[in-house]
Amino acid sequence: MTDATRTWAIVYNPTKFDDLETVQQHLTEVAADLNWPEPLWITTTEEDPGASMAQEAVDKGAELVCAMGGDGTVRHVAGVLSGTAVVLGLLPAGTGNLLARNLGLPVDDLDQCLTIALSGDDHTMDIGWATFGDSSKKEPFVIAAGIGLDADIMAETDEGLKAKVGRAAYVASGVKALAKRGFEATVTVDGTKRPATHSRMVMVCNSPSIGGGIDLAADGAIDDGEFATVMVSPKGVFGWASVVADMITGHRKGHGRVQEWAGTEVVVEVSEPTPAEVDGDSIDEVTRFEARMNAGSLVVRVAAPEEEHYPTDEIIENQAD
Repeated sequence: MTDATRTWAIVYNPTKFDDLETVQQHLTEVAADLNWPEPLWITTTEEDPGASMAQEAVDKGAELVCAMGGDGTVRHVAGVLSGTAVVLGLLPAGTGNLLARNLGLPVDDLDQCLTIALSGDDHTMDIGWATFGDSSKKEPFVIAAGIGLDADIMAETDEGLKAKVGRAAYVASGVKALAKRGFEATVTVDGTKRPATHSRMVMVCNSPSIGGGIDLAADGAIDDGEFATVMVSPKGVFGWASVVADMITGHRKGHGRVQEWAGTEVVVEVSEPTPAEVDGDSIDEVTRFEARMNAGSLVVRVAAPEEEHYPTDEIIENQAD
């Protein structure tokens, strides 16, 4: 028998599924098997990728709000739930699924992710807030906000190709982005201004992994109360090869072309307008952005210790082609 007194919601991106009705029916049955009632189904729109939908769920008394979509859906829902007692559940349905991967969730198994969301353990994590350029709008992020190469790749990636081949679509745009010449960057962390450095990418990381098997932030963690701000400044193709190899093998600490600083308030200034991104969402070219940490403000549902899984590069079965 389901517990009708419980209220929960799934905020979903309808573009991620070919047969949404079947997915909804199936997940409702999985929930019923765990004695949960049918969720509130709240769809995102092109204009609003999840913030007002998450707020609607909170206003209706939801104790759990699951984000079923890509990284953009997750960060907008997380931003609303930050500072509340409402728990974030993750139902990966995107290309990156970066928070789910960093938490070790089985991103290729939607049923198992829902089971974890409804019966797993609560974990308190940090969330970041970024402002770009002259805008006063605060953008939430759970993975990273940055400027340079990563943002170039996101901006150049064809959405149609990404829907067909997944993360492999980033390869073509990455090759093109590598040819760019970079910029002078000045990074200020907790009031300490670092010398201007010719750079190719600056990332303010809330988690170690940015996908692709790369732990960009050697000292990053989602629950340590600090950002790991990473500046990457390779010289030429061989410089990039060295940086990437060290990151993949986990031996990159001390690399002369990678600098990392811990702190809770970060200002990044660059010498020319440059694309930026926040959790994979592209931001128009800017010359400055700021990030501030909101430590321990978000509760996310994770697998119980005996149910822990490890990150996988597979894409969930019901994702749209």
